[in-house]
Amino acid sequence: MAVRINGAARGGEFISSNLQFYIMYTNIDITQTNNYQNATQKDFDSIVQMIAMFSQVIISNDPVNVSDLNANGAPTLTGAGHIFKFAVEHPDVFTESGSPIGKLINSMDGVILNGGTIATTGSINLEFTQSETL
Repeated sequence: MAVRINGAARGGEFISSNLQFYIMYTNIDITQTNNYQNATQKDFDSIVQMIAMFSQVIISNDPVNVSDLNANGAPTLTGAGHIFKFAVEHPDVFTESGSPIGKLINSMDGVILNGGTIATTGSINLEFTQSETL
């Protein structure tokens, strides 16, 4: 019998509503493993929890491993990494200081994960974009 303690974040919900879509790009390994004891799964779960401090997160897909973040739409990050797409139901919930992603940037900067410290300013390893669609 499988025991799930607190579960593991993953895509697969079916929803419909007036949503705002976001894409996260990172060099930190956030591979989704379905094993809540795995370090990369813990890092992914932690990021989802940080986003959820502001709004219910609608997970659109498991993090996708890519060989070139910039070629896949990252504003400044290059090289291998992960892309994670999500949505929220509350309009402009992450807006701060004129930026539609300001709260995400400010709240995550300096947070320590198993795979490293999140840097959203300076020498960044995690960034977001707001998207019209997924």
